[in-house]
Amino acid sequence: MTTLALELDDNAVGWLRRRAQREGVEPAELAARLLTEVTAEPDPFDFVGSFASDTVAARDTDAYLSEYGFGA
Repeated sequence: MTTLALELDDNAVGWLRRRAQREGVEPAELAARLLTEVTAEPDPFDFVGSFASDTVAARDTDAYLSEYGFGA
């Protein structure tokens, strides 16, 4: 781990303290978590499965779209 010192304005410090208190953590722990989340690289395969359907199987797609007039 590396230690990082930040200079924040009073409003940011107040917000950080209030949120940390609500979450039951120390402000430094919350700041570290927030910075880690913001700087995380996106998963390039996150979209996989986002088009899943319990209603339509791939083999039935043409029939399903025809039924609803898509492409007519």
